[in-house]
Amino acid sequence: MPYKLTKVTSERVLSHENIDIYHIYKNDDTDNDVSVFWYTTDIYGVKNGVATFDIRDIYSKLQVECPDMVLDPNETHNHEQIIRYAIDLHIIKQLYDQE
Repeated sequence: MPYKLTKVTSERVLSHENIDIYHIYKNDDTDNDVSVFWYTTDIYGVKNGVATFDIRDIYSKLQVECPDMVLDPNETHNHEQIIRYAIDLHIIKQLYDQE
């Protein structure tokens, strides 16, 4: 049976300093749950895209800049704050922005 794939935009998690962050879905399929630790600056949210990042990797980079930071990246309620700090310190922009 034929089927049709449609490209849809991902759900935006937050926007900070003119950088939008989106969820990534398991197997790049919006019918699946979002990936817990993976995010992207790509509106289409392809997991293996150049703009994707694992929040735990971002946190490791933040600890170099802010060694006293005590936000646990394994706790999802901390993700937005970690992302905001990373944007403020240009960690996400420098590594993942598509400009």
